[in-house]
Amino acid sequence: MVPSFHADLLKEYAELDIALDPFPFTGGLTSCEALWMGVPVITWPQARVVSRQTHAVLHQIGLRELSASDADSYVRLARDLAADPVRLHELRQGLRARMQGSRLMDTAGFTRCLEDRLMQPYQEIEREGRRSF
Repeated sequence: MVPSFHADLLKEYAELDIALDPFPFTGGLTSCEALWMGVPVITWPQARVVSRQTHAVLHQIGLRELSASDADSYVRLARDLAADPVRLHELRQGLRARMQGSRLMDTAGFTRCLEDRLMQPYQEIEREGRRSF
């Protein structure tokens, strides 16, 4: 069996207490992996979509308070969380469950929504009596 680089990478998250989301381009998948592995992520969403991915994930799992409004609050959030080992431990223990219980992991709901959207053009064609697009 060939060793998995990705599995080894995921094990490294056990060494982290808090992840600091980069800006202006956020972690995206890396942030999701950190959260899944129990590492809280501090982010600073900005105007562009590429800087708001982690903020959107945190919003979906009920942790909007980990999103900073400016550079000072980004530092303050990280510092305060690092200084509160009880809160940090509680967050770490519950992150995977938060993700599992969120819309992010609702594959059946996502699939139903996608199917509905894909059927809309076909249904419109049928209503109008057209034979094709």
